[in-house]
Amino acid sequence: MSLLTKNSTPAERGRGCLFVEQLIDANSVAANGAAITGTPTFSNGLVLTGSECLLYNYAPWGDVGDYSVNIDITHISGRGSAQVIAHWGTGINDEAGYIKIDADDTIRMGANNAHQPFTGTGIPLSSGRHTITVRFNGASARSVFLDGVQLSGGSSGGGAGVTDTAIAIGSEIGGTNKYIGTIHSVKMFSEMLTLQEHTDIYNGEVYSYRNESIVDLPMDFANNDPTNGLVKDVSGNGND
Repeated sequence: MSLLTKNSTPAERGRGCLFVEQLIDANSVAANGAAITGTPTFSNGLVLTGSECLLYNYAPWGDVGDYSVNIDITHISGRGSAQVIAHWGTGINDEAGYIKIDADDTIRMGANNAHQPFTGTGIPLSSGRHTITVRFNGASARSVFLDGVQLSGGSSGGGAGVTDTAIAIGSEIGGTNKYIGTIHSVKMFSEMLTLQEHTDIYNGEVYSYRNESIVDLPMDFANNDPTNGLVKDVSGNGND
């Protein structure tokens, strides 16, 4: 198992999860291959104040195709300038995609080398903890979810495909438009998750093992119960 997916569940990896950064501390981030700019603080996530960011020389899905990205953040509203939470591509002007909070605190999704093809409902993102998930099918289907609810609106336009070579967390790949706030985790999937799966991510019900033909349970139990004291019932009827 890659270091970049060690914090994912077997079921998540079965759905194409190929990049997970839990942002636990500087050592674990460096072990995942990130180049760290500045001296960020790690306190229940990556705390950014405008001078730090992370860059991974890692291409999750080559040329842009089907994918989904999930981020968990604590946002600080009212900054008044663009803030990029995650960016993947070859550079600032040739991005495969990004998740961005614009100057008015609305959510933007960039994909397929098209600048800001999705604009949310126009309601500014409030300060506090939020989950944002996006999905893209390589052509025109783009969806953005805020705290489990799909936002309406957005353009169907797009540009030519771009082969990605890196991932930045906390800024654009070139280090500009840095995010001010706390980033708790970033997960990337090489498949377009279903609408229900995006809602399940927010509700903490990510990929039930129920009704799977093959049950692949982690034997350390830590992924099911942090005390290592419980066994997960996968029968669906409470008997096992």
